[in-house]
Amino acid sequence: MNQFSSRLLRFIFFCIVCFAIFSLSEDVHAEVSRRYLRDPDGCGYTWTSGNDQYTCDLACYDRYTNYGYQKHTYEIYHNSPALGADHENGATGWGQVIVMWQPCTYETVVTQPSCTQAGKSAEICIYCTAGRNFETLPPTGHTEEIIPGKDAGCTQSGLTNGKKCSSCGITLLSQSTIPAKGHTEETMPGKAPTCTETGLTEGTKCSVCGDVIVAQSTIPAKGHNEVALSGYAATCSETGLTEGRQCTVCGAITLAQTTLPAKGHKEEILPGKEATCSETGLTEGKKCSVCNAVTAAQTVIAAREHSFWGEWTIGSNDKHRDFCRHGCGFSVSMSCDFLSVIIDDAELTICPICGRFGDQELAQKKKASISDPAAKNPGTPVIRALLNPVADNPQCLAFITAVYERNGRIAPLADDAPPVTVKLPQMTDAPCQLLFASVDEQTQAPRLLPVEYTLENGQLIFTVNQLGLFLLIAE
Repeated sequence: MNQFSSRLLRFIFFCIVCFAIFSLSEDVHAEVSRRYLRDPDGCGYTWTSGNDQYTCDLACYDRYTNYGYQKHTYEIYHNSPALGADHENGATGWGQVIVMWQPCTYETVVTQPSCTQAGKSAEICIYCTAGRNFETLPPTGHTEEIIPGKDAGCTQSGLTNGKKCSSCGITLLSQSTIPAKGHTEETMPGKAPTCTETGLTEGTKCSVCGDVIVAQSTIPAKGHNEVALSGYAATCSETGLTEGRQCTVCGAITLAQTTLPAKGHKEEILPGKEATCSETGLTEGKKCSVCNAVTAAQTVIAAREHSFWGEWTIGSNDKHRDFCRHGCGFSVSMSCDFLSVIIDDAELTICPICGRFGDQELAQKKKASISDPAAKNPGTPVIRALLNPVADNPQCLAFITAVYERNGRIAPLADDAPPVTVKLPQMTDAPCQLLFASVDEQTQAPRLLPVEYTLENGQLIFTVNQLGLFLLIAE
């Protein structure tokens, strides 16, 4: 019995606790039940009757009594042995009564409808089971679900689709039987026997279900008709074969030929040669001394291109040369790129690339450098110096050339290049002046411009916007 039915029956007929009888039209009934024991070890409640004071030391009851208008009285009954009565006998010795009003508290109780039967809904008081808002819920109706059928086979009957209710399971549309179709025969082809495989006779089967109607019978294999297979000897690089046997009918090998391993080459070295700047070379190779087969082919080494040191030396006819670094003796010649200066009314010419200066040579300073912070000047920096270049002029202490060289010529500084710094070993301790050999842009007359320099850690350092010929003059 569900919650709704239990409460509804109890409400209509009688209270299962106090047995009070009441009708459905009554919203209240008296003394429904004793709810629960309070303080089972004695509540200790005290009260006064006349000149005497009493204390309740027994378990006390509380109960709800509905007096109408959907409200309850909440009564607590106390007792004392001094009154000569207890809680269970209903005598007149009940003790102090505390009465409080308590409204009905309802909860909704629902009996859900089924496919064909209506349901019910009502609100029932959780204390006295008084009810209100009774409602009938309509049946939900059937929910159709397909009962799948099955196709008829060759030997088995089938079924049509049916219908049933997915909620209550009642069959709504019964399934009907579909008669079996019977077999559809097709021929199973036979096959002739071979040397090693059996054959088959022709048979029949159903093309629909695959059942065999007439079984096929096995035809025995015929066996091989053998001939010999010739072998051959192995060589240095190729394997050989032993003799074997083969069937002339099916081509099957009845005795397999086994491979004889190749004997391998007896190698000897083919010497190579190095390439030069004018001739190609060859790598080392190998060949077999038995069959002369080349086992490691020689490859041609391309002739080397000339590679130059970038260190130009004085040549003839006002030219300088740079020799190939491979030692083949080849050299290239370029005309000297002269810078000039007038000393004692005599014009002196100097090639800063090769150091040509009359019968003397300006030596290249290996520890000298030109600092190019913006890397604007493509080429190789070349710095040369010659002490006491003019024998009859002791004031001229040294010639210094500082340029960029590219392909044997002076590479001018780039137009947008920042100033460059030249560093070279200090050549004298004597007080001197550094001058730059220049040409007046208007008159094209030669002139010497002073250049500031410093001496730091044994180096002569100066920063300029132009490179070329510099003179170190004693003061």
